[in-house]
Amino acid sequence: MGSQTFDFLTESLLFNNQLIENNFSDIPDKELQKELDDYRNFCLSKQSELQLEVLSYPSNLKVFSGFEMPSISLLKQSALYIN
Repeated sequence: MGSQTFDFLTESLLFNNQLIENNFSDIPDKELQKELDDYRNFCLSKQSELQLEVLSYPSNLKVFSGFEMPSISLLKQSALYIN
């Protein structure tokens, strides 16, 4: 079984190689915000399934989780750490 999160993100503009190479310069912030909102809503709607998926495959990955929605600027900075 593949990762539901991975499957969602492969269809997302957030992992479009051409957009990444251009630093999303052609995408308005509102569209990026909508894409991030869609991803968040997807994760919330599948929360229990995703938790089971994560717990089934232990790893050393660390996840930042805040109580407030991070700014677009912070998310763009964090994208530098995604291979």
